[in-house]
Amino acid sequence: MKKIFFTLLLSGLILITNAQETIGITGTSPTTVIRFTLEDCLNYAFSNNYNRESILLTSKARNDLYEQSKKERLPDLSASVSETFGHNQLNSSSWDGNYSINSGIVLYQGGNITHNIRKNKLMAEQAYLKTTQYDNELTIQILQAFLTALGNEELLKYQQTLVQASEEQVLQGKKRFDVGEILESDYLLLESQWATDKNN
Repeated sequence: MKKIFFTLLLSGLILITNAQETIGITGTSPTTVIRFTLEDCLNYAFSNNYNRESILLTSKARNDLYEQSKKERLPDLSASVSETFGHNQLNSSSWDGNYSINSGIVLYQGGNITHNIRKNKLMAEQAYLKTTQYDNELTIQILQAFLTALGNEELLKYQQTLVQASEEQVLQGKKRFDVGEILESDYLLLESQWATDKNN
């Protein structure tokens, strides 16, 4: 179900991205314009999000802990080597050495190892699901912000068209007022509408 939802979401995003122009974001200087497609927005958000990086690191740590707990059943092996050299006044010298290898295996610990493995596996799965959930939520937030930006861009174009139309009405109203075709109150209403449209 999640894969179907994600596939449909990404397909819709690609269609929206291809159908729309890129959005310009004004930078620090008036001449700097950064253009982001939806894919660019998603890539930027996923690669520069500190919360996501933290969640990914937690997930990796939990996975490593799970892998480590599986290895607790393996035998351990340790070795030590020590050598000494002695020389006395009688011009005799001697070498002494101690060498040892130790190995051990846990046969049964009351099921602690098995329970620990299961617990760490569940924690690793939980961390993976949290990562997936965060990625889905981040994708939805970026999609909402992108669609809001596209909607605002269309709204701006609409408002600019309204301002132009109001300005034309004011110019025509001025000519008609000058020749006496309309009352001053009608002309003032046109100017008021033009001011409202400019403000919007």
